[in-house]
Amino acid sequence: VLVEAFDKASESLKETSVKMKELTKTDVVDAGAKGFVVFLEGMLEFFKTGNQINMETLAADEVVEEDVIGHDVITCRYCSEALITGEYLDKNQIKKLIEGFGDSLVIAGSPQKMRIHIHTDTPWLLFVELGKLGNITAQKVDDMVMQNVIASATENNVALVTDSSCDLPQELIEKYRIHVVPLSIHFGETFYIDGVTMKPEQFNKMLDSAPVYPSTSQPAFKEFYNRFNYLATHYQSLISINISGKLSGTWQNSLNAARKVAAETGKRIDVVDSRRLTSGMGMILLRSAKALKDGMTHDELMEKIPEWIEKSKILVTTRTLKYMVKSGRLSSTKGVIGKLLNLKPVVVVTNEGTIKSFGKPFTLKQSMRLVMKEFEKILKDRRVWGYAMSHASNLKTAEWYAEKMEALTGKPPLFIQNASPALVANVGLGVVAINVLMD
Repeated sequence: VLVEAFDKASESLKETSVKMKELTKTDVVDAGAKGFVVFLEGMLEFFKTGNQINMETLAADEVVEEDVIGHDVITCRYCSEALITGEYLDKNQIKKLIEGFGDSLVIAGSPQKMRIHIHTDTPWLLFVELGKLGNITAQKVDDMVMQNVIASATENNVALVTDSSCDLPQELIEKYRIHVVPLSIHFGETFYIDGVTMKPEQFNKMLDSAPVYPSTSQPAFKEFYNRFNYLATHYQSLISINISGKLSGTWQNSLNAARKVAAETGKRIDVVDSRRLTSGMGMILLRSAKALKDGMTHDELMEKIPEWIEKSKILVTTRTLKYMVKSGRLSSTKGVIGKLLNLKPVVVVTNEGTIKSFGKPFTLKQSMRLVMKEFEKILKDRRVWGYAMSHASNLKTAEWYAEKMEALTGKPPLFIQNASPALVANVGLGVVAINVLMD
């Protein structure tokens, strides 16, 4: 089986130099697929002889080319890999299911375990389909366009890094070259990469229908270490702004990785506990990105960020308590009482980065009026830099807040965005977060 898998993978690898225009020009093969085949070759060699391949003895023509490929000629943006386990995985069925998602397809393995490599523009659609075939136990997605932009840029001074709980729209992330280290989403044994192999809209649809209630987990130390290490080769310094350390271990992992990479590379890497989440953190990132673009230095920005954090305010309205009970954020007893009283709690993110109750209205209209009354009080005689909304399948309410806030501030919202699963898994569908950053 392994011999057959290696032969098939080798054939697919050769085809990548034909399928990708830039690789055809240089007569080289795709790096991700090449690594995949070398992995299989090593396994085959070990089982045959008990010896490991000595990478140093590979012929020069076996070494993968690392020339930067212009993003204007990349046919599909994301180099995606997955490891799927199951009882009766059918290679032909998998190929038929996913070959329309992109090119450079390589599939190898056994009926119990399949490894897949493909270039695609829609990994979030691809991985949901793969999840129907078995358990996705490992996955990796590289944004080849962003890698190329970073490698070919000539004005890389300060890299801005964050995690996927920031709820910034993709167009702003790309415009300001903000580097996102994603959280992961778990449905039983299958997991997805937040915002990459699963979008918020997909998560919201699966939330009520999935047999197992999902959970989210912070990016591992290794994820931050690899990202910082890569960025340190292209930027003079890095600033990472992460979700409140009181709400997640993300900030601590980011800090630990930054210290290690800084010690190894000599590059300056600062990690900031935003004491915020969702689009509240997103606006601090956006303001930081704009400041860097306008010429602000690393030192100047590090002085400003704490000021901006203090000037931000986040209020969150909920539609039901059932998701808080399912996620373990609220006891079953309190959930039953809240349901009987028909409570629609409003919560606030404190200056310390914790979440506490702000009010317990009995109707959605009451909670919405309570939120607006609070912002009217906060913004009296104060200028607003900007505001934004994050929501989970509740665009109508988010737009209602946007209309009221525009009348109050004279400014349209910076953005209205689907909330990250990091928020939705804990507080549920219908949630709306209103985030304001004072000038």
